[in-house]
Amino acid sequence: MSIEVRCPKGHLLKVKSSFAGKTGLCPHCRSKIYVPNPSDSSISEESILDIIGELRPDPSHSSIKSLAEYEESLRHIDESKQAPPSKNCTKCNLAIPSAVTICPHCHTYVGESVILRR
Repeated sequence: MSIEVRCPKGHLLKVKSSFAGKTGLCPHCRSKIYVPNPSDSSISEESILDIIGELRPDPSHSSIKSLAEYEESLRHIDESKQAPPSKNCTKCNLAIPSAVTICPHCHTYVGESVILRR
């Protein structure tokens, strides 16, 4: 019987069950591979951490230093998602975006009125 194992680089390997519980190298890329026991129905946190390694955040990628700064950044995101300016149609009186010149509801031309001065 064989066990299917995928190396960190994505190579699919079929390993003899006699290697269960042992660590070896991928024959394609020489990456370190742990062969799990087929009787293990769950994966432990320790085995996951062994695979992915220790988390070391890169401080140069993080511009937020505190919870207060994080909340402030969320507030700016919410403010930037405000609705665009709108106006009311002259015929059906429904709100439409101010950049629209034809009402999508009643198909009336609602372009800006031009005032001519003499």
